[in-house]
Amino acid sequence: MKNIVRELKQLYKLNYRNIVMFELIYRMVFVVLYSRISISLINYILGICGYSYINIKNIGELMMNPLTYPVLIIIIVIAIIFAGFEMNVLYTGFSSAVHGHKLKFITLIWSSVKRTAYMLLPRNISVFAVAGGFFYLCQSFALNRLIGIENRIADIKNGLFDIKLFTTFFIIITVLIIGFIIMNMYAVCYNIFLNSSGKKALLQGRNFFKKRFIRTLPAYAAVTVLYTAVYYIVYAVIMVIMACLVVLFAKDNLEMALIQVIGRYINLILIYFVSIISIILYSGISVYTFYKYESVDDEVFKPVNIKHDSAWNKRILIIVSVIVLIGTAYNAVDVIRNGNLSAHNTFGGITITSHRGFSEEAPENTIPALELAIDSLADFAEIDVRQTKDGEIVLLHDASLYRTTGKNEYVWNMNYADILNLDAGSGFARKYAGTRIPTLKEALQLCKGKINLNIEIKEGRKDSDFVKNIMAAVDEMDMYEQCMFSSTSYKYLKEVKGYNMNVYTGYIVSAAYGDYFDDKNIDFFSVNSSYLTQDNINRAHSYGKGVYAWTVNNNVEMNRMKRIGVDGIITDMPVYAREVLYGSEKTQSLVSYIRMLLY
Repeated sequence: MKNIVRELKQLYKLNYRNIVMFELIYRMVFVVLYSRISISLINYILGICGYSYINIKNIGELMMNPLTYPVLIIIIVIAIIFAGFEMNVLYTGFSSAVHGHKLKFITLIWSSVKRTAYMLLPRNISVFAVAGGFFYLCQSFALNRLIGIENRIADIKNGLFDIKLFTTFFIIITVLIIGFIIMNMYAVCYNIFLNSSGKKALLQGRNFFKKRFIRTLPAYAAVTVLYTAVYYIVYAVIMVIMACLVVLFAKDNLEMALIQVIGRYINLILIYFVSIISIILYSGISVYTFYKYESVDDEVFKPVNIKHDSAWNKRILIIVSVIVLIGTAYNAVDVIRNGNLSAHNTFGGITITSHRGFSEEAPENTIPALELAIDSLADFAEIDVRQTKDGEIVLLHDASLYRTTGKNEYVWNMNYADILNLDAGSGFARKYAGTRIPTLKEALQLCKGKINLNIEIKEGRKDSDFVKNIMAAVDEMDMYEQCMFSSTSYKYLKEVKGYNMNVYTGYIVSAAYGDYFDDKNIDFFSVNSSYLTQDNINRAHSYGKGVYAWTVNNNVEMNRMKRIGVDGIITDMPVYAREVLYGSEKTQSLVSYIRMLLY
């Protein structure tokens, strides 16, 4: 046993720097790009079917659409190619380590590219599929954890598993696929290291597994227990530390919300690293056991010597560097531009929208209110926009300026230069004296990359170029992905779609939805929560329309909205809403326990 541990340690040690560097870069660049490509393809199918997102009620109809299957095939093929190449890199690195060879990074990548090309030949496709399947089998823990923290995906999974026939069918198919992958996983080694063709490699792999599975499976089981235990221990330790810091330094009303949001991000970071660690461990064991127990002439196992002239090495290095830089730059620009946020998430959960900024704590529709909405960790800030006499778009709910500023005049009768001199804060609280009415551009500049916006377009007498000016401001800030638009005016929504069909638009109604279920200018309904029932939400969802409830401020109504399945709530109390909708007894106990320790 000591010899095995020592040999495995040596195996991981020799090329681990290049392997880890590859994993970090490859996952950072290509997984993000793959995710975006996949979601774009899924959204394309959703658009064709007239849906805004996937849920348990429309997934059946989506599967009936013939275009769904080519898209799924494309997504699966890309996923397998991505996985197959990664496995080739790992197997190449560990194969060289077995023979005491330390590969240069460029040699490792180029050797893997050639081997991937060989595996993609028609006669080897079956082995390549096994390699991809083995990759995702090794990632099953990380994938399961990821599904668990993505609310809508978890809801779809739970809904499907409520169907006994589906559950039975899924279990049977899953067991068969896992059994096939495990039985044939060493076929990849025969194909890569011995150049065996597909059928021969599969046969050799099965024979190897039958003879050695008693010796090999315990190693995989031990690694699984090890990294799972490490994951939960590290997660618990980090969460306790973060909870202590939150209790010590955060505002009292933000403690629960912060812990919930921090917990999600810690989960995502740990899943990222655990997925890398697990695949490195599993692939290392596979290569080690193959070389350990395969009794053939050792000469066969010497890594292929790939000779490159210096000019060719430089060209490959440049190509790889350019790919990495493009991918990294794309991700960095995306984060800077959109804050890694999306106003519409295909797989999102119940969103929390802070009403008129954070109007419970600061003057509504002002910069301070938006700053507090950002600090409160709301998913969206809802703002109201109107147009001044001289065509400036400002944040204002009422047609009159009287309630918020004391000026008894309609907004469309005043130029913005005059509105700029009004005090929109002293009527709310003395500390906000001098707060002015901001423009839409100022609000966009503040919120860019920080919080999504639900821009409610208010009806008014001055509406010449109103929608055009709104969309110009959003376009100038390049914030379409962070904004959705709502209005009581169908005309405005139609105009918005005329400028950009891809934006998310909502029709604000008091009760009935009317005959707008099939209307492509409407993606969701914004409805007074007291009029919402399970039946009318189900009907909206069956047409692929979202439902957002307003204005939800108490525990009972928040829980009712959660139970009947709304897509989002608009509330004056975003922090409290997050506690009600996403809080758990475990989190509350953790905070209470830490309070006991500190006090």
